[in-house]
Amino acid sequence: MFKVRPFVFMPMYLIDSLLNKKSLVTIFCYHGVSSDPWKFNVSLKKLVMQIEYLERNYEFIELSDVENYISGKSKITKPSVVITFDDGYKDILKTMGFFKSKKIKPALFVLTNKNYANRVELDNNKPFLTTKDVLSLKKDGWTIGSHSETHSDFNILSNRNVRQEIIESKTKLEKELKTKIRYFAYPRGRYTPGILKAVEKAGYSMGLSMDSNAIDIKTNYLAVPRVGVDKTHSLFEFRSIFSPSVIVSKKIVKRIMGGTL
Repeated sequence: MFKVRPFVFMPMYLIDSLLNKKSLVTIFCYHGVSSDPWKFNVSLKKLVMQIEYLERNYEFIELSDVENYISGKSKITKPSVVITFDDGYKDILKTMGFFKSKKIKPALFVLTNKNYANRVELDNNKPFLTTKDVLSLKKDGWTIGSHSETHSDFNILSNRNVRQEIIESKTKLEKELKTKIRYFAYPRGRYTPGILKAVEKAGYSMGLSMDSNAIDIKTNYLAVPRVGVDKTHSLFEFRSIFSPSVIVSKKIVKRIMGGTL
């Protein structure tokens, strides 16, 4: 698969930077926090650098603030960011002290049937957080959401199995954590109209995708876009991946390439 590197969009980012043009709301999506070779890891050192850059330029908010903004219940007036983690890997625990010291409350999307996690789709054998670990993060103020039961490829599952992945994961998490699960993150960001409908019917307040799009009051609450961060992004590239002009350009390129970027 052809991968468009962030530096392709650098001229647009530099123009945005000169004009002090910023996205009003950006949700970042991380996965593992490690220096091992898996592409979707980010080292703790690099993560700290990225967060400290954001801290100097943006407000940190929570997913509930985004939900209220999209629904019109409240306003966001300053450029703001949300930090999220998908899959629920054990190495996320090393970020707890750092985020707590910064008073940042990320969101974590976990799998509920980890013993049958689709390792082919995940492309790794990283250990997962235990229920006790997740409860510790919740106690620190992290928002917990569902990332399905097994992270299977929704494109090849039957409608019945997709609904099970969406509904059963919510039911199980609510029982284990004794809290309402309001948010669902689509595995690999993939969804169809039928999947959106299943998420809505299951009672989630928001579904999070990996679309290249801006977030505003017109955003579909079932397909809220996020910006993916991985180990390939230098700090300079990281600054560019969520600038307004780059987001628009990526959306156009993605459409031309048939949805892959």
